[in-house]
Amino acid sequence: MTVDHHLQVRDLSAGYGDRAILQGLDLDLMPGRITAIVGANACGKSTLLRVMSRLLRPGRGQVTLDGTAIHRMPTRALARTLGLLPQSPIAPEGITVARPGQPGPPSGITG
Repeated sequence: MTVDHHLQVRDLSAGYGDRAILQGLDLDLMPGRITAIVGANACGKSTLLRVMSRLLRPGRGQVTLDGTAIHRMPTRALARTLGLLPQSPIAPEGITVARPGQPGPPSGITG
């Protein structure tokens, strides 16, 4: 849900190598609204989310957050506003999780 922010996609084309997945897509995620992205398997939902979260650079078009292109925003500024929870969990190398109920901080986390 976008609370106070406006996320826009304009004339977006994206894919992998020579394989086009999205072509000429426009989308507005308005402040205060809940948006669901639904569709058949392999229709481009994950590709759209990867571009919208700056994990994949579009071939054409742009994604803006409050009028600023996300690919031009400092990473920390973008991370304070925009997050993605992928379908497949991805954890940085070396991060481990302790058994539930084990006392103390989870192993692999310091500081």
